[in-house]
Amino acid sequence: MKATAIASICMFIMSCTFTETAVPTFSDLQEWGLAGNVKQVKALYYKSVKQVGEDLVPINPAQWDRMTVTYYNPHGMLDSIKSYTPENPVPLTYTTVHGTAADTTYFISKADTQLYSIKQWKSKLNYTVKIITQGKVEAKENTLLDETFKIKEIHREQYDMANSSVLSTSGEHMYFNKQHHLDSIREFSNNKMQDLIVNVDLTFDSNNNPTKSSKKVGTAAPYLAVREFTYYK
Repeated sequence: MKATAIASICMFIMSCTFTETAVPTFSDLQEWGLAGNVKQVKALYYKSVKQVGEDLVPINPAQWDRMTVTYYNPHGMLDSIKSYTPENPVPLTYTTVHGTAADTTYFISKADTQLYSIKQWKSKLNYTVKIITQGKVEAKENTLLDETFKIKEIHREQYDMANSSVLSTSGEHMYFNKQHHLDSIREFSNNKMQDLIVNVDLTFDSNNNPTKSSKKVGTAAPYLAVREFTYYK
């Protein structure tokens, strides 16, 4: 599996569910600074966008490049994620499954039972995620949270599955503003800093969650994320 695919899967599974008192008791929503009793987040991602005054809009709203639908339980814990692309209308679905140990959860792909992840808490503000493919560890991720339980740093290793040696390292430093919204992401690869991803939230809903965000990587053209939040009543 390519490193970009591993990173995408890891980003999906950073917020797996836990319920036991042996691990932290905050909600998964806090890792991304989301507010309210969120039930579902539908996100559409566009590469083809245009500037209209101070706003950024998709050239064709019907032609998105990727769509994700994230489901949370009433306690704000991640339940499942469905990921769609225009080329594959059948979603790739990841579902949370509780482990027997209090600090362990599994995130399983229904489309490929040979691919799953194991999440284990190391401390109140630190957990690891292992990506397992055909019974072997393909990647390992270490996530650090800040004192308000938002994601601070992610460190990732990708392995050679033939001999378990490290093929590459990568990760992200997350920066949130005073309103607890994502401001930017600094990526790094093999201990070298990469382009800065600048996030600008353009519109918000009544709970102050971002419904439209512009993301710009280095000097490349910006792309757009449009979200629709559904809440428990």
